[in-house]
Order: sequence, then structure tokens, then C-alpha cells
Amino acid sequence: MKFEHVTFDLPHGTFHALQGGDPVGQPALVLHGFPNDPPTAKPFLAELGRRGRHVLAPWLRGYAPSRTAGPFGFASLTSDVLALIDRWSPGRAAELVGHDWGALITYDACVTAR
Repeated sequence: MKFEHVTFDLPHGTFHALQGGDPVGQPALVLHGFPNDPPTAKPFLAELGRRGRHVLAPWLRGYAPSRTAGPFGFASLTSDVLALIDRWSPGRAAELVGHDWGALITYDACVTAR
């Protein structure tokens, strides 16, 4: 499965991501852990795409080519993720999948979005 490199200009900088899968499928945002980045998860991303998901895997703040400047607290990282969801999937709920550090951001995003 092919993934394209996309960018999003968000309030706190430009964020890069891999996007693929079914464009009309359920949006699924996959957040990487430390020290990984989206390309290391391509087999997993491809499987989500084969199962009908529209997948987006961003390079989180601190990981080039996305914004590398801080702050790096959960409030900032969560704000980035929520802004990304609003821009990528406006008005449509997205599934959040997180690994390692990405799982902590996923939890914080779910609590914050309530």
C-alpha cells in the first residue's frame, strides 16, 4: 500500500505526516512512540488501510520534518494532535492509536476532548 507525504499548517507550526488507505474510510490517526517515526510503522499502517481505515501518521512535535521546537509538555503535544484532527477530519470523529509516547498523548487527547 502506498502512503503519501502530506503537510498541515497548524497554529503552532507545520506538521508532516504519512497518509494512506481508504480516503472515505474511518479516519484513524496513529501516533508514534520514542524513538520511532511514521515510516517505522508502515506495515501496521498498511494493515489499517487494508481494513478500510483512512490512515494518518504524523511526525510528532520534536521529530523532523515536523516542528522540532518545544515546548514538549503534554498540553502542547495534545494541542497539536487535536488541531491536526480538526484540520484533517473536520466534523468527523477519528480513531486514535498510540504507541509508547504516542499512547500517552492519545490518552491525554481523549481526556481533553471530552
